[in-house]
Order: sequence, then structure tokens, then C-alpha cells
Amino acid sequence: MTMLPGYGTVPYVTPIRVDALSPLGNRRFELVFLNLGYAAGVQGFQSTFRTLKRGPGFLMAEQESMPERGYLFQNLTRDWLDKNIGSGSGDRYLHDDESPNEQRLLEAAATAC
Repeated sequence: MTMLPGYGTVPYVTPIRVDALSPLGNRRFELVFLNLGYAAGVQGFQSTFRTLKRGPGFLMAEQESMPERGYLFQNLTRDWLDKNIGSGSGDRYLHDDESPNEQRLLEAAATAC
């Protein structure tokens, strides 16, 4: 997930785990997710978003309570991890079949914050 504007002068980029997604109608949806960039205990979020644009592998949205803030949700891929988390991250945080290694992602989140 990329949040614009982020904190300070740069976009905020973090992997997330989607726990629930509920369509609400009129391009709105409720998302329950774990932000792996936050410290353990404050990672859980539940927010309502409105879809602005979507396509294969991405969704752009605004948070209903903060429409001045935009979000880009993308598939968690090896390239995304290497670019946004660091070189070699894809190998560390994805299984050979490209599915997320949730245990390693959660361990990294717990020690990073």
C-alpha cells in the first residue's frame, strides 16, 4: 500500500495483510487490514474507502474520513518488495510460488518498530 501524501515529504509505503473486504455500494468498501509497517499492537485498521480507479493488479482509492489522502493498493510481488522494502526482500518475504511468507513478514514487522 502506498499512501499519498505520506508522513512528511515522501509517500508512505508498507506491505499490508487484508483480513476482510466488504463492498458497501457506490464504489465504497470497508477494509480491515494489518499494517506491517506499524509496531505490534497498533497494526490493525478498519477504514472505509471509495474506489477512484482500478485495473489488473492495482486499486486507487481515497479514505472516506480523509478524502485529501490517496491510497494505491497493489499486488504484493517480488518486484514491489525489492523496490519498496529493499533489494532481496522478495526472496525473503515470498515463497517460491510468489505467495507471501506471512510468518517472515510478521516477524520483520515486530522487530522493525
